[in-house]
Amino acid sequence: MATKPIPTLFEWAGGMPALERLTQRFYDKVRQDQMLAPIFAQMSSEHPRLAVLNSQPGAAADPKAPMPHWNWGPPGGPYQP
Repeated sequence: MATKPIPTLFEWAGGMPALERLTQRFYDKVRQDQMLAPIFAQMSSEHPRLAVLNSQPGAAADPKAPMPHWNWGPPGGPYQP
C-alpha cells in the first residue's frame, strides 16, 4: 500500500492562488485601517501582486530598481513617534 506524500507548507496552504488571495485581502484591509492606511497610501495597486511574485523561491530583486518610498520619514531610524 503506497502512502500519500506529505505536502509542503506551500501546497498545504493552497498554493499560489491561496497566497495571492491572502496577500490581496491583507492589502485591502491595510488600506482601510486608520493607523496603517497613511503608511501604504502611496503604494501602487500592483504592489500586492509584486509582493507575491518577489516572495517566491528563486526570486531576485532588480538591483537597478529605485528604493521604494513609504512616507515613513527620512531613512536612518530609529523610528521615534
